[in-house]
Amino acid sequence: MKTFYGESLIHKDELIQHGIFGEIKIKYYKISRKNECKKYGIEITKNNTEESEIVTNITNNEETINMILEKLIKNRVTPVALKEVIDDFNIQI
Repeated sequence: MKTFYGESLIHKDELIQHGIFGEIKIKYYKISRKNECKKYGIEITKNNTEESEIVTNITNNEETINMILEKLIKNRVTPVALKEVIDDFNIQI
């Protein structure tokens, strides 16, 4: 099951220096699956593009997945960086 968790906005004035004109809205979803070894995962999507990424089987602990989602939102992690960031979290959790 996919549940919307939150979103981040990268304003256009922060992106102009990178040659991107317009803002980017990033949406974060909590993925939950019964009958999986680790039942919680994350999906991130980026507006106006087909860009999205899903990482499943991160943890069995809902508090842990919520903490990870909060950090992803705070740091405005995009789909392209999700797997690498989750790998870094797996060292810590």
